[in-house]
Amino acid sequence: TRLSRLHLGLAGLVPRVTLEEVDLLAPGDPVPRLHLRRLHLDLDPLASLGTLSPRVTDITLEGPRLRLERGGDGQLAVAGLGAGGGWEAGKPGALAAFLAQGRLRLTDGEIEWLDRDTLVPTLVLSEIRLDLDNRGAAHHLDLEARLAAAPSARLRVTADLQGDAAQLDDWSGVLDFTLDAGDDPGPPTAGLLPQGLQVAEQLLALEGHYRVQGSRLAAGQARLRLEGLSLQGQVPGQGALAFQAARLDLDLTTDLAGGRLQIAGEGLYLSLPGVFGERPPLRLDRLTGPVTWTPAADGGLRLASDGLEALNPDLGLKLRFSLEDLGASGPGGPVLDLQADIR
Repeated sequence: TRLSRLHLGLAGLVPRVTLEEVDLLAPGDPVPRLHLRRLHLDLDPLASLGTLSPRVTDITLEGPRLRLERGGDGQLAVAGLGAGGGWEAGKPGALAAFLAQGRLRLTDGEIEWLDRDTLVPTLVLSEIRLDLDNRGAAHHLDLEARLAAAPSARLRVTADLQGDAAQLDDWSGVLDFTLDAGDDPGPPTAGLLPQGLQVAEQLLALEGHYRVQGSRLAAGQARLRLEGLSLQGQVPGQGALAFQAARLDLDLTTDLAGGRLQIAGEGLYLSLPGVFGERPPLRLDRLTGPVTWTPAADGGLRLASDGLEALNPDLGLKLRFSLEDLGASGPGGPVLDLQADIR
C-alpha cells in the first residue's frame, strides 16, 4: 500500500484514521491496482483495547473507481485484485475484508459492472453513494447512482441479504430497485443494448422486486414504462431494424421455471425488412396481452400466448400461439402453432 498522508482525528466522538491518496499495490508491481482519494477507518476504542489491536467498525472510501466482474464460474471479483478482491494466494481477499468490517460506505465513486456470462456491454455507474451495513451474516445495502450513459437517469437499489462475507457469490435475500429518467430526453438504456442498436426515449421508469439466490436474480416482478421510444440499428442476421412506440408498458414476472410478460403498447411501428421483405412496415394503434416462456430440457425455449390482441383502424387481430424448440440444440427448427381471429 502507498499513500501520501495519514492523520488521526475524530468523527463526532469516534476515533478516525484517514489515509489520503491511497494506492493498493500487488507485490512487485509499481502500477496501482486501485486508487482512493481518501480512506477513512473508524475505530472501536473499547474493542481495540480488549484485543490490543485496532478494531474497525466503519470503512469509508472516497472517489474510488472500481471494476466489478462476474466470471464464467459465477465468482465475483474487483478487477486487478483477483477473485474475492485478493491478490495473494492463500490470503483473505481485500473485498471480503471490507465486507466483514461492520459498515462500508462509498462516496463520489464510479463502478463498472461486467458480467462475462452475458452479451450486455459494461454498465457504468457514476456519482455513487453506497452504504453497506454488515451484522454478522446479515447485510443491508442502499445504493444511489447515475447512469454514466445518461446522467439524468437515477438508480436506487436497496437489498437485505444473508451470507458469509468471504463468499459473496453465495449471498441470498431480497432486492428492490428503481430507475427513473424523468421526462428529460436521454438514452438510459443505451449502455444495456448490444452494439449496433441505438435507443432514445422521452420517459423511462423502471421498478422491480426480486429474490436473490447465489448473488443472482432468481424470481420476482419488474415493471417498465416507456414513452416516446425509438429503437433503430442493425440486428445480427436480420438486417436493419426500426421500432417506435408512443407508449409501452411491460410487466414482467419471472422464476426458475420461466416467465410471463404482460404487454400494453400504443402507437407502435416496426420495420424489419430482413423478416417482412418488401411488405410495408407494421403499424398498430394498440397491442395488449401476455407472452410466456418456459425452458426446455434440450436447452430450447417455449414461447406462448393465450391472447395477444393487435388493433389498427383497418384490422383487429387476436393471436394464440406456441413456439416450441426455439434455440434448441437438436435437429430441426422451431415449431409454430398459430391461431388467429381476424375482425
